[in-house]
Amino acid sequence: MKIQNPSGYKEGIAKAIDSFPGVKRRQDILFQSPNAIVMEDFAHHPVAVHETIHAVKKRFHGYKIISLFEPRSATSHRNVFQKEYSYSFIGSDLTILTEIHNLKKVSKDIRLDVKKLVQKLLKNSKTIPVYAKDPKELLVKLEKMIPQFTGQKILILAMSNGSFGGIYPRLVELARKHV
Repeated sequence: MKIQNPSGYKEGIAKAIDSFPGVKRRQDILFQSPNAIVMEDFAHHPVAVHETIHAVKKRFHGYKIISLFEPRSATSHRNVFQKEYSYSFIGSDLTILTEIHNLKKVSKDIRLDVKKLVQKLLKNSKTIPVYAKDPKELLVKLEKMIPQFTGQKILILAMSNGSFGGIYPRLVELARKHV
């Protein structure tokens, strides 16, 4: 039996790290201009949502943060985190939340109440919380609200563990128009 030289492992590890493309869907920038950024993130747990917003705000100081959130995962569907989510979006200037994806998957008695969450956000943070029944309605509402940020740098942070209804190309279009 041949024993490998530990330094050989170090070389292999170094090569692997150099060629590692990174983690997908963690603060992935889909579009960037001098006035607007569109970013996608996999955040769906309340702590991940909060920490992602905090990190983005720190990294892109001076940008108005527009958080878009689709409760889609098994974790985010349930009301066990109802209270935690009411503090997760602190740091966003505008937060648009869609109804949970596929309502039929979770019985009403254990389901996250997104409308109630919007009401809590009004009390617990400085963010402007907005409810949208689905990603399509989210786009309509976002398009109407973006003009309030005219002359300011914006960062649109889309958080979902799914496809978010395929809205990413449209978010990029909206960001391109922002001046």
